[in-house]
Amino acid sequence: MDWIVAETLYDSGKEPTVSKLLEYHLENIQLKEKLASLDKNSQNSSKPPSTDHFKGNTEKEKNGKSKRRKAGGQPGHKGTDRELVPVEDVDHIIDIYPEICQCCKTELSKESIKEPRRWQVFEIPPN
Repeated sequence: MDWIVAETLYDSGKEPTVSKLLEYHLENIQLKEKLASLDKNSQNSSKPPSTDHFKGNTEKEKNGKSKRRKAGGQPGHKGTDRELVPVEDVDHIIDIYPEICQCCKTELSKESIKEPRRWQVFEIPPN
C-alpha cells in the first residue's frame, strides 16, 4: 500500500513531491522532540522529582532479582550485641516462662525449656 502511495506522489511531479517531503521532515523533527521530552526526568533535567513517572526497578525486571539488600543483618553477618553481665553481678532476676509454644500452641512447662534466654535491662537512677 505504501509503495502505491509513494509511486503516485512521485508521478505527480516535482513540486507536490518536495512539498510532501518537507511535510514528512517537519513531522519527523516534531516526533524526535516529543521522544526527547519523554526521556527527561529529574536526573537529567531541571524538572522536579514529583514530575518523574514511575518506571519500576529495571534491574529486578531484567533478572528477577533486586540488586538492593534487604533491611537488617545480612546472612553470615556476626551481630554486635552487648555482652551480658555475669549472673553473680545482677541485682534482681525475674524468671519468665512462656505458657504455650508460639509455633504449635502446645502447653509448656518449666522443665520443657532446655536453655532459657537471658535478657537484661539497665535502669539509670534519676539525678
